[in-house]
Amino acid sequence: MIICFASVICAVAEERGKNFTGQADYYFSLDNGSLINEGVENIRKGDNDNAQMALSVVVKRYMQNPDDSDGKGYAIQAYYNLGILHSTHMLDYNKAYRYLKTALKIAEEDSNIYRLAYIHTALANLYSA
Repeated sequence: MIICFASVICAVAEERGKNFTGQADYYFSLDNGSLINEGVENIRKGDNDNAQMALSVVVKRYMQNPDDSDGKGYAIQAYYNLGILHSTHMLDYNKAYRYLKTALKIAEEDSNIYRLAYIHTALANLYSA
């Protein structure tokens, strides 16, 4: 299931009157680990647009090469964090659910027990919201 592309995020940001072209270029220049860190830090700061943009770059890279084992791990983290962003900051529970279910699907394919545990916890928290 494809949920988000960086170009969609840029379009949404432009509708809000912001110019994210330079920021998008910056994010595309970063490696996946740095993008995850940027996304998490932006979530902590309440900068939802930049958090979504940084994490969406990781998702886009994964969709372009879904067989990359390192890319899978980063994609799981990106989808998970997008789920957290939408459930706790943007209060869009449907999107949060879709992001978390996508993270769960990739983690199940990857047989990553640790990531499965925290994704299931996030889904449980979402159900209790």
